[in-house]
Amino acid sequence: MAIIRVCNSDHCSCSGRADKTKKCRNKISAYGINDLFVENIQHPNWRAISLATIVAISFAANSTFAALAYAGGSNPLSILCVRSSTSFVILYIFLACFRISRALPQHQRAPALGLGLVMMVSSYGLLGAISHMPVALVVITVYTYPIIVACVGWLSGQEPFRPYFAFALVVAFLGLTLALDLNGTTSNLLGLGLALMASAGVAGLLIGNERIHRGQDSRAFTLHMQGTAMIGFCAVAIMSGSFLLPVTFSGWIGFLGAPLCYAFASVFFF
Repeated sequence: MAIIRVCNSDHCSCSGRADKTKKCRNKISAYGINDLFVENIQHPNWRAISLATIVAISFAANSTFAALAYAGGSNPLSILCVRSSTSFVILYIFLACFRISRALPQHQRAPALGLGLVMMVSSYGLLGAISHMPVALVVITVYTYPIIVACVGWLSGQEPFRPYFAFALVVAFLGLTLALDLNGTTSNLLGLGLALMASAGVAGLLIGNERIHRGQDSRAFTLHMQGTAMIGFCAVAIMSGSFLLPVTFSGWIGFLGAPLCYAFASVFFF
């Protein structure tokens, strides 16, 4: 495909199939790999890039706020109850205000509700890990999910293997490791297991959500997933009697901040 794109550009004056392939290989070597992506470089979607950046910051802030809530006397299950309920209500209101359908066909409803269970596992893994390990170490572990998604795509044949993309993933992961400054942090076996469970869960959500809605507006699917998580976490909290409110001012900031950040991020992430 890269050869065809170069041939269709103004740089190429090839004629004939055999001659075309030979000359275009020379063109690729001459112009360099970056020229194959000149359209993406010259016309980047800054709106999408900005939104993705804000969503990533919101997810990270959610983890930080959760740690504040724990220090103030709350626990992961309490945060998850409030977080999933807040996300469901905000997303429902958002869809209603913009008159976006909240219903799903019957053949898609059951898989979406099933992914809600995966969301529960992933969410508990993330917030549970924070109570056992430093936030920075949890974040770097959970953010291995892009590598999992890429590997699944390559192994399943859904995506062609691109060495430069694999290299970019590794560089980005190493850059995140350096930015979080993990020197002196210690891992916990239970916390590490929960963080890896969260990473696998996020990867499963992304892969499953994409395959189910197949190009449709995914927010109705997210609404069903959030509904499942809300009912599940609230039921567990009621049955276990372990819903704890924070007892400090900073704890309340974290208790309220985590759901709001997560609600915003989840509306635009899936």
